[in-house]
Amino acid sequence: MVDYGNPRWPTNVETLSKLRQFSLRVDNGTMTFTEIRNMLHAMPYVKYVELDIPCEVGLVDSRQWETIAVNLIRFDFRFRVVYWSACPTAKINYLTSFRTPFWLEQKRWFVAHDNHKPPTIFTVPRFMPKDLEWPSNNTIEDCTIDIFKPNNYIEHLNLLSNNQNTQAENKFDLQTLLEDKPHLYSLNICNSLSSDILHDKVVYEQIRILRFSFEHNISSSFNPEQICTAFPRLECLSISVESSRVLFMFIDRLKYLSDAYFRFNVTVNKWCCWKRQQVTRQWLIRNSRRLRHDRHFTSTITDHSVRLWMSDKRESSSKFKRFMKMRRK
Repeated sequence: MVDYGNPRWPTNVETLSKLRQFSLRVDNGTMTFTEIRNMLHAMPYVKYVELDIPCEVGLVDSRQWETIAVNLIRFDFRFRVVYWSACPTAKINYLTSFRTPFWLEQKRWFVAHDNHKPPTIFTVPRFMPKDLEWPSNNTIEDCTIDIFKPNNYIEHLNLLSNNQNTQAENKFDLQTLLEDKPHLYSLNICNSLSSDILHDKVVYEQIRILRFSFEHNISSSFNPEQICTAFPRLECLSISVESSRVLFMFIDRLKYLSDAYFRFNVTVNKWCCWKRQQVTRQWLIRNSRRLRHDRHFTSTITDHSVRLWMSDKRESSSKFKRFMKMRRK
């Protein structure tokens, strides 16, 4: 990975000539095709190239890239266009330039257009967006492969607040929203949804991370029993709790839970009761069956919250942990 413009940018020709893999990300300013071409000419043995750069629209034309990419095994890019003509025909023409036999048949490299700001042209699946905000429109307008299914790549779903939402819209079917997203594992609830979205007998085993916004007391509209039943394989939970009973219900019922953040959401009278309890590590152990049985946990306790990192020896959770470990590499 190279930070272009960094003083440590390698200028030694011998070092560059040995590279086989090159990844470049630029966040400030734009790059021209000539700059990138000169850079790659100094790397005669490079076979894997990844570019994530802001650029002028002229950089998007595929024909100029074919001479550079012809000897590459893999070429991934995300071109963040700083200014794009409002003319729909212009956008279509640029994407069409990637529908030649060179891209589709010889290399089998596929490209999509995302109209989100800034507009981007990117290879799939490498730069396919993995976060989805709901409600929102799908900003991916087109792709050079017809069988492309954006929902197959979604991993994080953010349910956002929308002041224009009606009560009926807030009672959407969560099961329907999740069923066509096989790789989704993270759910962030940021709006005041009706608890009716959790059906009595529907279990969302694919969800491993669940976070509730602490604004407007959102999580209080959900029954804790409902959450434990609907999301039995949670490994990470962030939620407000109204009593110690609810806190320990989550700790003891969610047997795969390893990372938990509980924020106290209490009235003044209840808060006095919390203070008398003197929330400590020993208090947690005394009141939780799980923590009494396995004391290999770390806690951070403040006046308003408890953060827990707990051991998890459940074998069936290891697949998800290996997946997360691979993503961090």
